Amino acid sequence: MATLPLKRDLIDDPANYRLALLIAADAIDVSVRRVAGEAEPITAHIALQQGVDFASAVEEAIYANPLLPAQLFNRVDIVIRPERFQLLDAATAADAAAVEALCDLIHDDNMAPAPVVCPVSDNYSAVTLLPQALMRFINRTFDRARIHCHLGVLASYFARQSRQGNCDKIYAVIHGSNVDVLAFNATGLTAANSFVCSNINDAAYYILSLAKMLDFRADTDHLIVAGDAPLRASLLGRLRDFVANALPAILPAEAGTANLPVHLQILPLCE
Repeated sequence: MATLPLKRDLIDDPANYRLALLIAADAIDVSVRRVAGEAEPITAHIALQQGVDFASAVEEAIYANPLLPAQLFNRVDIVIRPERFQLLDAATAADAAAVEALCDLIHDDNMAPAPVVCPVSDNYSAVTLLPQALMRFINRTFDRARIHCHLGVLASYFARQSRQGNCDKIYAVIHGSNVDVLAFNATGLTAANSFVCSNINDAAYYILSLAKMLDFRADTDHLIVAGDAPLRASLLGRLRDFVANALPAILPAEAGTANLPVHLQILPLCE
């Protein structure tokens, strides 16, 4: 990981690089990849100030690292891990009135959120609610930024992997206290959700509960775990008490450095 703050002189022409950010409630993870060549990506983990307005915390963290704002990168991808989101069928998600009605139901009156609709699969989209101030900051700071829901990135990559073999598959991705779980059968994505877990036992419980709801066959179906290496190993050990085929995810070499969250590792493979 690069030393903070990230300075402008870490790269030459920004047009030769792609910037990717994973923005969560407590931190921003950064990847700056050269478009061509074998150079290792520049990576960083920037903690967000807590106890202040979220949009303000993100803005302060970005401007404290001069490499990131107002640069004409070749491409900018921003992966959002929202505290609240809703999966909808694609037709409903494409209906602006339906999305607005949903927002009225699930947000506080004082939030005035900006709904962002991100595809998760051919059949589903995620509606993510972002503070208006954060959306305005992203739009004025990053040139043509592409916004993704964290589950959409994972679904795009693991959907292709799920087609290998004849069994159903559940993928779990653990990063810090966050666990993302996606399930696939022969028809495609059947479930996707995120949990905040204080310990490995809680993470295993949520995963196994979803597996039970989906009639997961513990003797033949596959439960595949990716994420932070030590946490992944602990979670696999716990799941193997209940599932015969609990396996580590093997990411290809081109996924890049392992010190990034899986979402940013696989993002270039989802294009």
